[in-house]
Formats: sequence, C-alpha cells, structure tokens
Amino acid sequence: MENSNKKYPKTDSISKVEEPATAYNLESKTIADSELHPVLLQLLEIGLKQSEQDLGKPHAQVMAEMKLKYNLK
Repeated sequence: MENSNKKYPKTDSISKVEEPATAYNLESKTIADSELHPVLLQLLEIGLKQSEQDLGKPHAQVMAEMKLKYNLK
C-alpha cells in the first residue's frame, strides 16, 4: 500500500451552520427538496412529527444506552 501525502487545496466554499437546528427546516425548506432523496424527506417529516408529539427518547438516555451496549467510556 502506497503512503500518499497528497495536499488538498484549502477551500472557503464550505458553508458553516451556526445553529445546528437550522441545518434542515421543513417549514422554510432550507435545503431544496430536489437536493434530498424523497425517502429521506419522508423520514425527516416522520421524525419531526414524532418529536413534536414527544415520542422517542432524550439524547442523554440514548447516549447512556449506547455506552452500555457497546462498552464505551
């Protein structure tokens, strides 16, 4: 296997998201529908509806379960 030390040009074209919650917003269509697979859009809509109904588990609980399940620190 070849050890490659390729240098990639630095680019400023990567956009930064200041607020993670605004990465995708179904109300304002922050990301154009054509940029996402239709199944992904459906799953996002389902997830948001479940979240609005307080279905699911809190992030802290999920992380605690993953740490136990996979013996992580």
